[in-house]
Amino acid sequence: HLSKIQQATRSEFPRERANAILALAELGESDYEIPLMNMLRHPDSWMRTSGLWVLAQVDAPNLMYKAMELCSDNSPHVRVHALRAIGKKGTKEQAQQLTPWLNDSVSDVREAAHQAIRLKTGLDYQA
Repeated sequence: HLSKIQQATRSEFPRERANAILALAELGESDYEIPLMNMLRHPDSWMRTSGLWVLAQVDAPNLMYKAMELCSDNSPHVRVHALRAIGKKGTKEQAQQLTPWLNDSVSDVREAAHQAIRLKTGLDYQA
């Protein structure tokens, strides 16, 4: 079964790849971080988004810097998922750096930034 899961971590379908990586992590396989980083660096925005979804489900503090980087992605859905990942698995210090996204041009991004900051710091910037 493990080899099938590992094979699925290279799927061309973001959801299939994300679910396989999450399964590896849940099985305690430490090598899930390599395919996860490949997703976070992928040229396809939906692959990056799915990678961020995984990052929000697993304990990989050493990969959270990538979520911080992806907060500046050109694709709004990537920014939203990067902010959500930080809200779920990031540190208070990371969340304190998210205030610029409260002024993002996309309302979903602004809302995700607000939620992440509130979750990690207890501060509520919404009037």
